[in-house]
Order: sequence, then C-alpha cells, then structure tokens
Amino acid sequence: SLYFVGAEPLISPAYRKLTERLLAANASEKIELCVNTNASKLSEFWRESLGRFQSVEIIASIDGVGKAQEYLREGSDWHATLETLIKMAKIPTVNQINIFTTLSIYNIRVVPELLRWFIGFRKEQGPKFGFKVNFLHDPEILSAAQLPKKFAAQLLDALSAIQKDEDYFRSGEGATAVERISSLLKSSGTKCDFDKTRELQSFTAVFDEHFGKSLVDWIPEAQEIFAYYDEFFSKELLPSTHSLIPARVEALGE
Repeated sequence: SLYFVGAEPLISPAYRKLTERLLAANASEKIELCVNTNASKLSEFWRESLGRFQSVEIIASIDGVGKAQEYLREGSDWHATLETLIKMAKIPTVNQINIFTTLSIYNIRVVPELLRWFIGFRKEQGPKFGFKVNFLHDPEILSAAQLPKKFAAQLLDALSAIQKDEDYFRSGEGATAVERISSLLKSSGTKCDFDKTRELQSFTAVFDEHFGKSLVDWIPEAQEIFAYYDEFFSKELLPSTHSLIPARVEALGE
C-alpha cells in the first residue's frame, strides 16, 4: 500500500515521477493507493494512472461550500473541485472518496450547509462518497471550541434536523461525524478569552490582506462571531480592572 500526502500530490512532480516508475515496472496493479488531495484538478495523466492501481481511496479536503472552500483553501475553485470529484468517481479503481472536513472557528457555522451539500452530491454521484471530520487545534485561536454557546445551540438544532432527515447521518461513519461535531459544540465556549479573540481578529486581518480576501464577504457566518466578540468585549462592558476579565470570559460561554 502507498499513501500520497503532503502539499498537493496530484500536481507534485515528485509523486508523478514515482508513479511513472511504478507504472513502468508494472507494479501499480498490485498496490492499494490512498491519495490525500484538495481535489483542485485531475490531469489526464492522473486520471489514467489512478486507473492502473489495484484500488484507490481518495481523501478530499473540503472545508466548505462555494466561497467558504475558496477562502479556506487558497487557490481553490469550487466548480473545478466539483468537476474533479466527479471525474475521480468515474475511475473504476477508485472505490472510496471521503470528503474530509477540518473544522475551525472560520467554518464551524457553515457545517449544516456543507452536510446538506454532501447529501445531495452523494445522491447524484453514488455511494463511493463518505464524510469524515477533523478538528483544527493548533493554533488554538483558530479552534472551533472558541465558538460562543449562542451559536453552538443553533448548530446543534440544525445538526439534529439533518440527522433526522438523512439516513446517511444516522448510522456508520455518517453518524460518527455528526456525533463528533455535536460533542465539540456541547463543550464550546469554555476556551473563550479576551486575548485570544483579539489575536484571532489580528490574525484574520493579516490573512485577508495577504491573500486579498475578506472574511466578511467570503464567510459572513464567521464574521458574525467576530461581531459578537466585539459587542461583548466592548469598552462599556469591560470592567475597569483586568482582574475581573475572567468572570466576563465565563459569561461569554453562556
């Protein structure tokens, strides 16, 4: 078995050279291959080459729908990503395509939209597609665990409705994904503090300036979290002594 991971394997000269050698040696047909990719493109070389392995599993990093994906995965084009996923599913040796979502404070609020897109896409493209989830822990300022409980409660209701309506999310890996997200939401709000939220806002401003993007335009749901932080930590709400700030932080979790 082989696992291609690191940078973007399907545009990497090194991975292409390795694959060419495996094909030339007629070794690929004995190999179970797993490819971790952002599904940004699939060249004719890779379309043909993947079809010559014994079996192929694709792990596709999809963190949001449309503009959310394009914001979080620099260089992504949503329509091109969809076309790539469809092409991959048509390769006979590809037996599994897992949509692998990494949740952060940026995209946690668009999870319901992502799950609904996945269900519709899977119904159109077939059962090869699965859904798995991971959480971003480092740097801590980007952790979804900092989500205020106000928003967490709304998301829990939305997840419950989706699970009720969609069989896929009531059993197996689908149920596991929803249960993991729900567990995160139920514990959210406990790590919110003034310094980290300000650091997060500064980080986002630098990120937006560097890539010529704007969180407020690309993922407005995330911007609402920032607005909540600003309202709560406004000067009129902050106590005159910093020793009382932890009490305010605890209240934010409520």
